[in-house]
Amino acid sequence: MFSKVLNEIIYELHNDFSLNPYDYTSYEMEAQVKVFNKIKNLIEGKILINNDEPIPPFVILESCRVRIEYRIDKNRHDIVIFKNNSNCKSYNDVEAFIEIKVGWGFTKDHLLHPTIKKDLELISKFPEKGFLIIFLSNNFYNLDIRQQRFYTKKLEEHKKNYKINNNHIYLIFRDKFFI
Repeated sequence: MFSKVLNEIIYELHNDFSLNPYDYTSYEMEAQVKVFNKIKNLIEGKILINNDEPIPPFVILESCRVRIEYRIDKNRHDIVIFKNNSNCKSYNDVEAFIEIKVGWGFTKDHLLHPTIKKDLELISKFPEKGFLIIFLSNNFYNLDIRQQRFYTKKLEEHKKNYKINNNHIYLIFRDKFFI
């Protein structure tokens, strides 16, 4: 199951994130690349690309099955891991997809922004395949108790309200992370 692989990656990334939070939270794409590179190095296999548009056309061209900023149907995912030897045409070909968000300071938008809700709805639509990682460059234990409660309570509410599987949402602070 991909969630076991992602758990291992999160532990490793958390160590780096706690020392270098700006490398993840200055721009969301940087966090995407950090996660993508870790996954790409652990996931073996290939996808098969068939595309008649290029000249010459791609005919059963093999490629890495981990993709960044990849569109499936009408949804663009931050990272997609396709099933081995798939042809990348639909969600049936997807092993997992990951949405990534970043932030710093305290704002309720970290867990209430419409883009977070959109990601949660998509993950709930594909509960075995969807994952959400939120990197927040704060130290959790430096937040006041009201702010700490907001994050922990809202995270649990999201899991319950959107019927999100265990180990499918990661809320990562510099000094602590929640699964």
